[in-house]
Amino acid sequence: LLKDNKLASGTGNVLQVVSATESTGATVTAQSFQDTGLSASITPSATSSKILVIVSQNIRAHRNNYSDITAVVQLLRDSTAIMHRDIMIRGTSGQNSVTTDGGMIILDTPSTTSSITYKTQILVSTSDSGGYAQAGHGDSEEHIILMEIGG
Repeated sequence: LLKDNKLASGTGNVLQVVSATESTGATVTAQSFQDTGLSASITPSATSSKILVIVSQNIRAHRNNYSDITAVVQLLRDSTAIMHRDIMIRGTSGQNSVTTDGGMIILDTPSTTSSITYKTQILVSTSDSGGYAQAGHGDSEEHIILMEIGG
């Protein structure tokens, strides 16, 4: 709702929108979480606000043999993990690769009026036999959208 050419405040209304795009991606062989480069920051106007986080990000898992491999992508609010997705492929051919949507949507309740940074990280279950995980495979653009919803 608009009032005097401004977004109306109040419960359920969108108070602000922040977005960011990443196009370089990240490839990791580490079994610990590494930043993908996709992040955005928002400063809620009230502690009662909720933040709707929408992530669009392709994730690839790859290994050069018949063995299984898992890539994990997680979403953080500052340094706290608030959501994750596992992308696993079973060993079925001489070279295993899968690229899938690692997108996430969550309605977060940060309870603060301080600046918050949301970002994604990835890891891979093994680097053995050329194993790796990749965010933004194929030079695809990755997006993160943050919407403050009045609470």
